[in-house]
Amino acid sequence: MVLKKDLDAIEDIDNETVKNTTRGETLADKKPSKAGRKKKAAAEKAANMMAVYFTDEQKEAVQNYCDKIGIPFSNLVKQLLVDKGVI
Repeated sequence: MVLKKDLDAIEDIDNETVKNTTRGETLADKKPSKAGRKKKAAAEKAANMMAVYFTDEQKEAVQNYCDKIGIPFSNLVKQLLVDKGVI
C-alpha cells in the first residue's frame, strides 16, 4: 500500500501499485452483490392495475388523507379491502 506521504506527485505511482490496488478488476468483471432484498416470486408480485375515478374534491381529500397518515393511495386501498375481508 502506498501512503500519501510516500508520493511526491501522481507520476510516482507505478503500474505495479495500480495493479495491486485494483487487482486487475474492472466493473464488468465484478459480480453483483448478494446483499439486499431477494426478488419476489411471480405469484407474489402485484402486477394487475385497477383504476378509480374521483371528482376533484374527492381526489384532493383522499390525497390529503394519504399524505397525513404517510402511506401511498394504493396501500390505503389494499388495507381497507383487507379490513373488510375482501382480499
